[in-house]
Amino acid sequence: MINSTNFLRMPELENQETKMSHDRYEVYVNNAFVGNKVLLTQTEDARDVERFIDSQGFIDTQVDVVGDHIQVSTANDTAEELKDVLRSYLAIR
Repeated sequence: MINSTNFLRMPELENQETKMSHDRYEVYVNNAFVGNKVLLTQTEDARDVERFIDSQGFIDTQVDVVGDHIQVSTANDTAEELKDVLRSYLAIR
């Protein structure tokens, strides 16, 4: 009889941190949901959204990661444009 608990064990991986599932964050701009940020690799993190916002030239934004939420605060006059840009970014990521 095969011991099923040891059949699929991979001892060489037991002490390594491996990403077994995708982390997902809900992204909000001024409390309005805009999409999900899925982390596909170990090198991605929630702060990628903040770096993307900065790279797009948005200023006066604040990004907070709280649990599985990424909360972006910005001035009302740029909020709609930022939402549109983030929706596109999140859709292709």
